[in-house]
Amino acid sequence: MKRSRPLCTFPTAFTLVEMLLVVTIIAILAAVAFPAITAVMESIRIASCGNNLKNVGNGMRGHDAQLASLPCTGWGIYWTGDPNRGAHQSQPGSWFYQILPYIDQKQTWEMGLGYEDDAVKLKNRLAKMNAVFLEIAYCPTRRDAAPYPNQADNNIPGNTPTSLSGLNFGASPLIAKTDYAACTGNAQPAYDPGEIFFPRGPAEESAEEYCPPGRWTEECKLAVAMAPGGDLWATSEVSGGQAYYDYINNGAILWLGRTSIASISELDGASRTILVGEKFIADNEAASLACFEDNHCVYQGFTSSNVRQTLIHPRNDNDYATVTNGQADPYPYQGVKAVTLPDTLLNAMVPAPPKDDVNDEATENLRCANPFGAAHTVGCNFLLGDGSVHFIPYLVDLRAYQSLGSRNGTKEWRTTIKVEKGDDGNEEEPYLEQKMNLQEIKDTAG
Repeated sequence: MKRSRPLCTFPTAFTLVEMLLVVTIIAILAAVAFPAITAVMESIRIASCGNNLKNVGNGMRGHDAQLASLPCTGWGIYWTGDPNRGAHQSQPGSWFYQILPYIDQKQTWEMGLGYEDDAVKLKNRLAKMNAVFLEIAYCPTRRDAAPYPNQADNNIPGNTPTSLSGLNFGASPLIAKTDYAACTGNAQPAYDPGEIFFPRGPAEESAEEYCPPGRWTEECKLAVAMAPGGDLWATSEVSGGQAYYDYINNGAILWLGRTSIASISELDGASRTILVGEKFIADNEAASLACFEDNHCVYQGFTSSNVRQTLIHPRNDNDYATVTNGQADPYPYQGVKAVTLPDTLLNAMVPAPPKDDVNDEATENLRCANPFGAAHTVGCNFLLGDGSVHFIPYLVDLRAYQSLGSRNGTKEWRTTIKVEKGDDGNEEEPYLEQKMNLQEIKDTAG
């Protein structure tokens, strides 16, 4: 009986040419698909970053609903969150520390609770708290959620290395960090190498004498404001022997002051005011360390690791100045508001738009401008006062972007008086130029 032959036969092995052909086809398909896969993955990471900000916004609104105000920035670099000191301006810890109870992290917030009578134990407890990291504080495009080395401020050229401890917390080699920063406004003091750029906070003795836990007094306010670094953020005017201090922060999250979503809505519109955004960290580690961009713990007070500003940055560098010694150049920032600085500093303003981490210009030309930004290549996420989160391109119109940083832009920054000529050649009545809505601001990027 004859055996039937199979309909098809297959070779028992591939030839070398056939193998190379298959590998080539796979490589071509992978090369075509890889950018698309990368773009999809980055879109997912951007969405994840935005979702983190959305949850931060829930914490902000919870704080506002419970305490009738948004959180404050905290006292300064060398103070971390202390539950024994209450809320608002009397709380030395960061805005992020202050929203912990409203993002289901009350157990972290209260780690130092009840230790106020034992300074050593309190400092140890707060050091342990500083190492507690939260996934909500990190953007997956830049890094994993984890504790990172405590870099403090010991890498500034010419400065003596300092301890990793602070005034109310002990040393911790690893600390929790964040990829998000609160917006304190659209102006900040000039960077002066060798000076303490951000407020340090009052010495322990001053805090003990003038800042009773849970109470905010004028004496405590002055102790915080006049500590090293604070003088750059506060200018004084003496009248009748009484000193009055003005503070350089006109945003939603304030140093030595507080505001609320309701007041922002009345002044400027909550949907047009930034609360928190992704922060720029230079790829150049030395530059980043020198500018405190990521040195400190997420729970520490007023520091550029946790707060940022939009657009206008006065600093000591004529090469990029558009305003010098209070005199505005006619273009392109005509009419911007200058900031009064001590006579020893040059009053110069430069643009500080949002930047991506690998942007060389941001690293070199905007030294210590500490702008918002991200590890994304196109733009970054911002949380606005109404709780919405928006992805704004880096190529946004600078004046429009600047206005988002101010809680009172309607009166001081964003409203422009327009006078146009009618058909008869005569000037018509002045009118106020309408403010851009967020979609129009986005559209300026093309």
